[in-house]
Amino acid sequence: MAFIDFDGANKLSSFGRSMKPGLALHFQNNLSRRFDYSIMVAGSFLEFPDNKNGNNTGDKKQLLLENDFTLRARLLKSQALFNPYAITGAGWSQYDNRYGVYIPIGMGVQVNVTADLFLLVNSQYRVAVTAEQPRHFFHSIGIAGAITHRKISRTTQVSLPAPVVRQVISSDADGDGIIDNLDSCPQMAGTARYHGCPAPDTNKVNNYSSFRSLEALKTIVDRAARQIFFETGSYKLLPVSFSALDTVAHILKEDQALQLSIEGHTDNVGQPADNQLLSENRSKTVMDYLIKAGVENNRLKAAGYGQQQPVATNATPEGRATNRRVVLQIHY
Repeated sequence: MAFIDFDGANKLSSFGRSMKPGLALHFQNNLSRRFDYSIMVAGSFLEFPDNKNGNNTGDKKQLLLENDFTLRARLLKSQALFNPYAITGAGWSQYDNRYGVYIPIGMGVQVNVTADLFLLVNSQYRVAVTAEQPRHFFHSIGIAGAITHRKISRTTQVSLPAPVVRQVISSDADGDGIIDNLDSCPQMAGTARYHGCPAPDTNKVNNYSSFRSLEALKTIVDRAARQIFFETGSYKLLPVSFSALDTVAHILKEDQALQLSIEGHTDNVGQPADNQLLSENRSKTVMDYLIKAGVENNRLKAAGYGQQQPVATNATPEGRATNRRVVLQIHY
């Protein structure tokens, strides 16, 4: 619902006394965590005022059309219940054969009723740019909703693997610090360099065996990365991740020359800026865990890539689950 006030713009004491009702249609979209853009079309049947003195022209009521493009700067985070914002932009109007240009300046508030339903209230002062355009106030109140419904499948994707992971990672039969499902010799104590098997009885280490040893370590670390899980929409580790991370810490402490790169990735559900921050926080959480486990922080590097590097389609729940991942890469 829209209300247009010409008299109040010319005489402050008349503000709000002769508002003309109309209808408005908005489309808005996020530019970032704090900024949106909006396209609006509004219409009202009224007598258009004379721009020279602010009085009505005496014409019969006709349709006034206004169309504008505005930028909104939210003052609080998007999740806040009451989120005030500032508005500015540019617009044009048509009344009969008259055309005008104006600049809207104002304030508003967005009330987040649900995740996809909002109440919008705003008030603008529209500064006349052309001679045919009278200055005026424009007020509106209405309901806005998401055009597409976001399907959040994170809870299912995270919680389903948990029972399986608990059964596997809780066992280290030979007590060598490498959990059984990552251990090539689960009944015989060994070292991470030899994939959980005992070191060969030789003093000769050629380039080929060194290469094989590093590849074995990469295999263990890659398997461990697939067993790292977080709470839905959070960077808090689930307890089922601890054993896999302990194995990675054991490998790094066993070979002080090893370095580790930690990458966080998300699917495309939600805002890109939020996903970027979530991926950065998740990689940092993994790094903090390893530091507390005794790994020097100068051997670790954490980075987040948000939804920028998918390895599967985001059109299916399975693909999105694959894209929500932590990648661990060891190197010298």
